[in-house]
Amino acid sequence: MSSHVIDHVRNIVETLEYPPLLDEMEKLEMGYEEQDEVTLSAYDYMTDAMDAVHYVDSNREYLGTRLLVAFGGPTIWVDTYKRTVEGQWWGDSYSLHFDDSIGLTEACEDMYNCN
Repeated sequence: MSSHVIDHVRNIVETLEYPPLLDEMEKLEMGYEEQDEVTLSAYDYMTDAMDAVHYVDSNREYLGTRLLVAFGGPTIWVDTYKRTVEGQWWGDSYSLHFDDSIGLTEACEDMYNCN
Protein backbone atom coordinates (compact mmCIF):
# COMPACT_ATOMS: atom_id res chain seq x y z
CA MET A 1 0.00 0.00 0.00
CA SER A 2 1.22 3.47 -0.87
CA SER A 3 2.27 5.56 2.10
CA HIS A 4 1.23 8.61 0.04
CA VAL A 5 -2.50 7.86 0.36
CA ILE A 6 -2.12 6.87 4.03
CA ASP A 7 -0.27 10.11 4.86
CA HIS A 8 -2.89 12.25 3.09
CA VAL A 9 -5.79 10.55 4.88
CA ARG A 10 -4.06 10.86 8.27
CA ASN A 11 -3.31 14.57 7.67
CA ILE A 12 -6.97 15.26 6.88
CA VAL A 13 -8.11 13.35 9.98
CA GLU A 14 -5.67 15.41 12.06
CA THR A 15 -7.09 18.64 10.60
CA LEU A 16 -10.67 17.57 11.42
CA GLU A 17 -9.78 16.48 14.94
CA TYR A 18 -7.31 19.27 15.77
CA PRO A 19 -8.18 22.30 13.62
CA PRO A 20 -5.06 24.37 12.96
CA LEU A 21 -4.59 28.08 13.56
CA LEU A 22 -4.73 30.13 10.38
CA ASP A 23 -1.65 32.09 9.35
CA GLU A 24 -1.93 35.77 8.36
CA MET A 25 -2.32 35.04 4.63
CA GLU A 26 -5.04 32.46 5.24
CA LYS A 27 -6.94 34.90 7.48
CA LEU A 28 -6.87 37.53 4.73
CA GLU A 29 -7.91 35.03 2.04
CA MET A 30 -10.86 33.87 4.14
CA GLY A 31 -12.01 37.39 4.94
CA TYR A 32 -11.15 37.56 8.62
CA GLU A 33 -10.29 40.82 10.31
CA GLU A 34 -6.95 41.04 12.09
CA GLN A 35 -7.32 38.92 15.17
CA ASP A 36 -4.84 37.26 17.46
CA GLU A 37 -5.83 33.65 16.79
CA VAL A 38 -8.30 32.18 14.33
CA THR A 39 -8.79 28.44 14.13
CA LEU A 40 -9.85 26.81 10.87
CA SER A 41 -13.64 26.46 10.93
CA ALA A 42 -15.72 23.82 9.19
CA TYR A 43 -17.06 26.49 6.84
CA ASP A 44 -13.50 27.53 5.94
CA TYR A 45 -12.62 23.88 5.36
CA MET A 46 -15.61 23.39 3.06
CA THR A 47 -14.57 26.27 0.76
CA ASP A 48 -11.90 24.05 -0.79
CA ALA A 49 -14.20 21.04 -1.30
CA MET A 50 -14.65 20.18 -4.98
CA ASP A 51 -17.93 18.29 -4.68
CA ALA A 52 -20.56 17.40 -2.10
CA VAL A 53 -22.94 14.44 -2.10
CA HIS A 54 -25.67 14.50 0.54
CA TYR A 55 -27.15 11.40 2.16
CA VAL A 56 -30.88 11.71 2.85
CA ASP A 57 -33.53 9.24 3.94
CA SER A 58 -36.85 8.54 2.20
CA ASN A 59 -38.36 11.61 3.89
CA ARG A 60 -35.52 13.79 2.54
CA GLU A 61 -34.19 14.19 6.08
CA TYR A 62 -30.49 14.94 6.15
CA LEU A 63 -28.18 12.10 7.25
CA GLY A 64 -24.71 13.22 6.21
CA THR A 65 -22.45 14.52 3.46
CA ARG A 66 -19.57 13.15 1.43
CA LEU A 67 -17.09 15.90 0.49
CA LEU A 68 -14.46 15.52 -2.23
CA VAL A 69 -11.42 17.27 -0.75
CA ALA A 70 -8.60 16.00 -2.99
CA PHE A 71 -8.54 14.73 -6.54
CA GLY A 72 -6.01 13.25 -8.90
CA GLY A 73 -3.41 11.83 -6.60
CA PRO A 74 -4.85 10.66 -4.29
CA THR A 75 -8.62 11.13 -4.43
CA ILE A 76 -9.97 11.75 -0.92
CA TRP A 77 -13.53 11.98 0.40
CA VAL A 78 -14.58 13.09 3.89
CA ASP A 79 -17.80 11.33 4.83
CA THR A 80 -19.74 12.85 7.74
CA TYR A 81 -22.35 10.07 7.69
CA LYS A 82 -19.81 7.28 8.15
CA ARG A 83 -17.36 9.57 10.02
CA THR A 84 -14.53 8.42 7.77
CA VAL A 85 -11.86 9.90 5.55
CA GLU A 86 -11.43 7.65 2.52
CA GLY A 87 -8.51 7.83 0.11
CA GLN A 88 -7.86 5.99 -3.15
CA TRP A 89 -4.89 6.07 -5.48
CA TRP A 90 -3.83 3.62 -8.19
CA GLY A 91 -5.81 0.71 -6.75
CA ASP A 92 -4.77 1.39 -3.15
CA SER A 93 -7.39 2.54 -0.69
CA TYR A 94 -7.22 3.59 2.91
CA SER A 95 -9.96 4.68 5.31
CA LEU A 96 -9.78 6.09 8.80
CA HIS A 97 -12.50 7.15 11.27
CA PHE A 98 -12.42 10.68 12.66
CA ASP A 99 -13.88 12.65 15.57
CA ASP A 100 -15.59 15.76 14.20
CA SER A 101 -13.96 18.39 16.43
CA ILE A 102 -14.23 21.02 13.71
CA GLY A 103 -18.05 20.83 13.44
CA LEU A 104 -18.08 19.66 9.83
CA THR A 105 -21.25 17.59 10.23
CA GLU A 106 -23.27 20.59 11.38
CA ALA A 107 -21.80 22.85 8.68
CA CYS A 108 -22.66 20.31 5.98
CA GLU A 109 -26.20 20.03 7.33
CA ASP A 110 -26.49 23.83 7.18
CA MET A 111 -25.29 23.70 3.56
CA TYR A 112 -27.90 21.03 2.71
CA ASN A 113 -30.72 22.97 4.39
CA CYS A 114 -29.86 26.12 2.42
CA ASN A 115 -30.59 24.38 -0.91
